[in-house]
Amino acid sequence: MLSVLINLTRVLKWTLLTLLVIGAVFITSLRLLLPQLNDYRASITQWLSAQANMQISVELVEGRWHNLGPVMALHGVSIGQSSKDMVQVGEVDFDVDLWRSVLNLKPVFRDIRLTGLTLDLTQFPASGRPDETDKPLDVNRLEQLLFVQLGTFSLHDATLVVSSPAGHRQPVAVEELKWDRQGDMHLAEGIVSIPGTHLNQLNVIANLSATQGLPHLSGTIYARAKNLSMTPWLNQSVLGGDKITGSQLNAEAWLTLDNGQLSHSKVRFLDSYVRWQENGRKHELALLRGMLSLSPERQGASSGWRLDSHKLVLATDQQAWPRLDFSANWLAPQQNAQVVSEPAPLKDTLSSGHWQLAVGRVDLARLAPLASLLPEDNAGRQALDTLQPAGLVRDLRFAGQGLALPSFSFELDGVSNQQWMYLPAFASLDARIAGDGQQGEITLNVGQQTLDYDKVFQAPMDIEQADVRGYWQIDEQGWRLWSDALSVSTSHLSANGQFRLDFPKAAPSWLSFYGETQVKDAGAAWRYLPRPALGQALTDYLSAAIRGGQSDHAQLLWFGDLPAFPYASHDGNFEISVPLKHGRFSFDTAWPELTDIDLNLGFRNDRMLINASHAKTKDAVADRVVGDAWLHPDGHLKLAIDVSAEGEQVRDYMMATPLVDSVGAALSAVNVDGPVAAMLQLDIPFSGAEVKARGEARLDSNRVTIESLSLPLTQVKGTIHFDNDQITADEVTGYWLGQPLTVSFEGENAQAGYQVNVDLAGFWQLSSLQQRLQDPMLARLHGSTKWHGNVGVVLHDTGLKYQVFLQAPLAGIRSELPYPLAFTPKSRTSAVLTASGNATRFETSLTVPDAQYRAEIALQSQPQIVRSELTVGLAERRKLPAKGHGIRIQANSIDADAWDSLAQEIIEKQQNKPAAQAGIELPLPTRVNASIEQLKLAGLNWHNLDLAVRKQPSQWHAVLGSREVSGELFWPDYKPLTVNLEQLHLNLPEDKKPLEPLSAAHKYVPQRAIPPVTDFDRNMMAYLPQMNVKVKDLWLQGYRLGALSGRLRRDAQTLILEELQLDSGTTSLSLDGHWTMNQYQNETQVAFDIAGEDSSELMGRLGISGGIQDASFTSYASIQWQGAPWSMHRETLTGEIKTETGKGVIRDVGGAGRILGLFSLDSIMRKMQLDFTGVFDDGLAFDYIKGSGRIENGRFETDDVEMKALAGDMYIQGGANLVNETVNARVKFIPDLTSGIPVLTAFAVAPQTAIVVFAISTALSPVVDVFTQINYVVSGPIESPTVTEQSRFTGEFKVPAALKQQVEQ
Repeated sequence: MLSVLINLTRVLKWTLLTLLVIGAVFITSLRLLLPQLNDYRASITQWLSAQANMQISVELVEGRWHNLGPVMALHGVSIGQSSKDMVQVGEVDFDVDLWRSVLNLKPVFRDIRLTGLTLDLTQFPASGRPDETDKPLDVNRLEQLLFVQLGTFSLHDATLVVSSPAGHRQPVAVEELKWDRQGDMHLAEGIVSIPGTHLNQLNVIANLSATQGLPHLSGTIYARAKNLSMTPWLNQSVLGGDKITGSQLNAEAWLTLDNGQLSHSKVRFLDSYVRWQENGRKHELALLRGMLSLSPERQGASSGWRLDSHKLVLATDQQAWPRLDFSANWLAPQQNAQVVSEPAPLKDTLSSGHWQLAVGRVDLARLAPLASLLPEDNAGRQALDTLQPAGLVRDLRFAGQGLALPSFSFELDGVSNQQWMYLPAFASLDARIAGDGQQGEITLNVGQQTLDYDKVFQAPMDIEQADVRGYWQIDEQGWRLWSDALSVSTSHLSANGQFRLDFPKAAPSWLSFYGETQVKDAGAAWRYLPRPALGQALTDYLSAAIRGGQSDHAQLLWFGDLPAFPYASHDGNFEISVPLKHGRFSFDTAWPELTDIDLNLGFRNDRMLINASHAKTKDAVADRVVGDAWLHPDGHLKLAIDVSAEGEQVRDYMMATPLVDSVGAALSAVNVDGPVAAMLQLDIPFSGAEVKARGEARLDSNRVTIESLSLPLTQVKGTIHFDNDQITADEVTGYWLGQPLTVSFEGENAQAGYQVNVDLAGFWQLSSLQQRLQDPMLARLHGSTKWHGNVGVVLHDTGLKYQVFLQAPLAGIRSELPYPLAFTPKSRTSAVLTASGNATRFETSLTVPDAQYRAEIALQSQPQIVRSELTVGLAERRKLPAKGHGIRIQANSIDADAWDSLAQEIIEKQQNKPAAQAGIELPLPTRVNASIEQLKLAGLNWHNLDLAVRKQPSQWHAVLGSREVSGELFWPDYKPLTVNLEQLHLNLPEDKKPLEPLSAAHKYVPQRAIPPVTDFDRNMMAYLPQMNVKVKDLWLQGYRLGALSGRLRRDAQTLILEELQLDSGTTSLSLDGHWTMNQYQNETQVAFDIAGEDSSELMGRLGISGGIQDASFTSYASIQWQGAPWSMHRETLTGEIKTETGKGVIRDVGGAGRILGLFSLDSIMRKMQLDFTGVFDDGLAFDYIKGSGRIENGRFETDDVEMKALAGDMYIQGGANLVNETVNARVKFIPDLTSGIPVLTAFAVAPQTAIVVFAISTALSPVVDVFTQINYVVSGPIESPTVTEQSRFTGEFKVPAALKQQVEQ
């Protein structure tokens, strides 16, 4: 047994060794043979052609050993007899499975690799053709070769050329494909792309079975595209441009084949997009996710396809669509039973089948960006760009046969759009539309919104609700649109109606319409006027004319050709009836509208009728308005209006019309008050040409004011006529200031503007005028005059110009006015007033026989005289100066005091007038030249006066000279007034002595309250200038006062008098003071020193008789009070007084008590003259008088008044109340008995026998009984106090020897 095994082992070893040697020899021979295979190319090619049953040609055969087996490579392989353009292979590598080939005794290939395959399937004949004798290459034989005979192979870098659905040759690149056949099963996997595009990375996997041959494959094909770019293909093949800037496709597809037919397919999309750009704006269409399914469908004998979507999610420009669901099917047309020799092209087949499409909903706004993919000149794109639709389209259903017009139905939900052609702009539209290419029905529902439809209406319509049920129909005769139910409601109106609009092919369009409208606000009617129907001219006119009102039942009927409107030949019917209540109607935009009008507005084809019985226009009332118009291009509205209104309202009405520059201007120049009846007839062209207006205004006891003269007229009667710009009135009568007046005027357009000419004629009775006016100047005029005048006014766009001339004869007038306005009756002269100017200023002159005043006046809120010239007497009358205000006087005598008195009356009257009636303020003259032989001023006569005053650039300068005064005045700007007089002689009349009023019986009235600041005080404080005064030689009443100097200064609201000095050589005065004003009160303070050598002459010149004579004196006072210097409030008077005199005498005290003292020295002396006769008959001589006192709140108190007299000494103590002007003082008189016998005799105890007693006494004894002291009490009014002797003291007086000697002698 063992030997058998050993032998068997040996046999096996040798067999194996033999086989190895044979294999080695075979392999070696094969490896040696492989490089020489090209020498056997013909045999190999012949063998391959026999195996493939088709002709194969090879350019090169190459063999090599690769790994464990031989590899045969065929280069430049072509399959077919003349099909090099159909199938070409760059290289075919046969990887031979050596051992399996040996075992099977035939070549078995481990792998067949085809590189660079080029296959043009478009060149292959149809598979249904009968075999030809030369057995040309067809698709079936190629399939048999590749998928059956080869079985397992792989393709690399292959290119297939196929027919696209559009019929074009489309290359397909197969980057790699592996095909493996295992019996009837075929497995495939590869990567496919399209050359020239970015459609790459299409992975394909197939699992198929071919139990009945390759034409009847069954199984599943899976394809996946990841990041595929379709940009070049879309630009070149679809859009034909370069708009697409980027694209990406991510999708998976499943195709199920059954017996060679597609039984089902699905495509799932993920994150795919297409991006494009136009005019710098970027767009994107994104397919985020979703699925499409395609499956065959059969209905009866017809077969076709069904396409469904599943949850497609799209977005355009990053705005998501609502979920897109749609379903479509297509059924091919039924074929004839006979065999078709040539199959119909796919495009023709698709275009002839029956199809259906159903879409759930589409958001129109999301489609808008897709329109930019179309060419800019594409009509559809232009429509979409204009419409800009938005909103949802729901339940879209389409069905059709091939390319014929389909039937359709869909719903619109909240659709909005912009206006396009005659389609209005909706903000939200709900509709249901159904129809086909011939007819259809549409139901519209429009909710509250603003509807823009400017193709038909002039403004958007504020729709509250609109419902329309309409129909359309198209046939060979044309097309038509009609509605049997139309209702519209807006905030302004509600309307219901029916219409039919026909558009025949061979006839004009025809409209049939009837509607009824309730108008809530006719002022909005312009919004609803159909412009294409009414025409632009009529639409514009009615839009401007109808301004407001209501109408409950307006009707519109239209029946006729649209082009023939407005049916002037009565070949159609157009009627509108609008009963308008409380309306507003503007017959012309340039004229004021009619308000509160009850108007019947009607249209009858080409005619418009207006009829109203009541209307208002501005503030006027019209009781009749009738109008008629033909609606032609050159048509006119003829309107008649009867108006009743106040004159001011008529003027305001005309000022608001095109007659503003004519009738309005005239009524402005001649203002009318009171009721006026006016009649207007207007001719108004629709073309906008000038309106023609004519009529009249009747005045009946009206008040009329000629504005340029401020001339008010009353009880005016007459008629004013106007015809466009011409206005006339003849012999209009009235009264001015109660005096009769006749006015005639006419107005018309002139080259310079509108010209109004007014003629005036009147009669003045001056006494009647004075009773009405109460004028101070008029009170001095007596008589009457007939006057006449003319006013010419030219009105233009920027204002007006006027000229005035008034002349009044003076023959019937007597004047009591001062010169130069004094004239006597029967004078042949006249007073003439002229004026010329415009709305801002005018020049005027007033001329009387001996004077002329010319001025230019600026018309501001308060008129102001800007330049003037007054000429009096024989002075030369010159033209108005270029600037400033001048006075020129050359006269014999002028009474300035009389003019001052008259001026005071005028000022007082003006102050009592309201501020609104204040006159023009007369300016201060800047130039004065006067030569007057005698001027009466301030009660004084100034002789041979020459005066020149000039306002120089920086100062005022005056030079004056006369017999009484001469010198200069300088007043620099912002500096004190300087008065330098060489001489000043003041000779007061006897009844005008300076201090005479102090002795008058003017009793002071006590005032508990401090006097307030008066206007006079404020004026004095405001206008009294600072000044420096210097008079070299001052004379008063022929008495030389000497040189005078002083200064007046201002510190805010305080005037300060500084160093007022008066020095005559014998008398000197030095005075200082100030006056302060606050908002409510004044305060005054004065301090002065006065000294003189002789009081007698000074008192005489001051008008004081008697008093202290021949005495030197010095006085000092410092006082202050609340009040102005001229309105002392004695209750607040405070200060001190000191005085002292030298030797003198008191004589004839008379009424000088208030000057000489508060204690009525004259009353005391009269009392003593009565009590002690013979001593004071010739006055009281004294050595001195001195004293002082204090004033507190109007009470003067003193205790040291002392007079040293020859007859004795007098002492005064007490006080005086300056408020109630009473005195209460004690007077003590101690006689000087040694002064002389008369005194001793007068003060003897027994004065009736004094001389006898004295003689006896001196003879017997030197002692006499005398009065040694007399005491008085002075009380009562200061003016006339009561002096009462209070007591006397007696004693013995020893007569001195000197007196004895006098008696003895």
